[in-house]
Amino acid sequence: MKKKLMLFVLCVGILAACNTIGLSGATPTPTADRAATDEAQAMQDVLSTERIQATVDAVYIAAEAEVTDAALTKAATTPTLHPLHVRGTAEAEQTFGIVQSLYDAEFISTTAGVNLRVNRTVESRARLNGFGWSFPGHSPSDFVFRADIGWDSASDVANWFDSGCGIVFREYDRGNNFYGVFIFLDGNISLFAYVNDRWQEITTRYYGRLDVPEGEGELIVTAEGDHIQVFVNSKLVIDVNDARHTEGDFGFIVASGTNKSFGTRCTFDNMTLWELDIAE
Repeated sequence: MKKKLMLFVLCVGILAACNTIGLSGATPTPTADRAATDEAQAMQDVLSTERIQATVDAVYIAAEAEVTDAALTKAATTPTLHPLHVRGTAEAEQTFGIVQSLYDAEFISTTAGVNLRVNRTVESRARLNGFGWSFPGHSPSDFVFRADIGWDSASDVANWFDSGCGIVFREYDRGNNFYGVFIFLDGNISLFAYVNDRWQEITTRYYGRLDVPEGEGELIVTAEGDHIQVFVNSKLVIDVNDARHTEGDFGFIVASGTNKSFGTRCTFDNMTLWELDIAE
């Protein structure tokens, strides 16, 4: 309707201009006064033409603006994962916000599930290139996990590629089989499978420079069937499918790149562990 109205206005303007310009038969020999009149008429014709062109330009500009506005509206409604800094909020609000945000951005297929309570946890390890873990007593196969993670190394020159914090999940057979996600302090994010007491690297992606020997960041991990995703500071870093392990326990893991003092220490705080209810 808007476009038809614009075209109607344009047509009326063109007809008015044509009536102003006018058409006649043979032109008589001009006198001095007539020459002045013709010159004035020519100037009026030029101005009329300019007004018509301005109207046409306005129509195109309005149409282009309408298309641009539509594109901006579409871009504004495209789902994205927003930063999830939720310190100081109630646990229920935090959990709802994280799970709903991931669902809205189409990173998970459902919000159905149950919240599993996990308390603030501190883990340390002082064995060079060694790792240790602890388990809070939950065994979700499919889940959304989120935590603020702080790290601290007793050495300023540790092996950063072997120093890090993370989680294990779907652990069984007394630690001989599980998945592990690490934020290594050299900036790499790794997903491993531990199979029959052997490490198998699934993928490693470089996130970026991290603060050492002390620092902090946000970790989100989703596991839904064989689909595993890892976010660091709300940035999707790992997105893979792997079916080596299907169920088992959930826990926290620390890797140390130094023997000095307490080695590497990891603090897990403001956590959400939401067990997804996946329809069979």
